[in-house]
Amino acid sequence: MNTKKLFRFISVIVLGLILTGCQALKEANKPFKHNTPLIKENIKKDGRAEIQKNFRAWSKTCFR
Repeated sequence: MNTKKLFRFISVIVLGLILTGCQALKEANKPFKHNTPLIKENIKKDGRAEIQKNFRAWSKTCFR
C-alpha cells in the first residue's frame, strides 16, 4: 500500500515539473498583441437592417 502512495506522489511531482518546464518556454510567456479589432463591421447597424428586412418580408406575408 505504501509503495502505491509513494509511486503516485513521485508521479505527481514529475508531472508537475514537466508542466512547469513547458510553461517556461519563451513562446508561452509572450504577451498577446492585437492592434486591429476582431470584429471590423458595425454589428448594430447590420443587425437593425436585417431586422427591418425580415420584418418587411413577414408583414407582406402575414397582412395580405
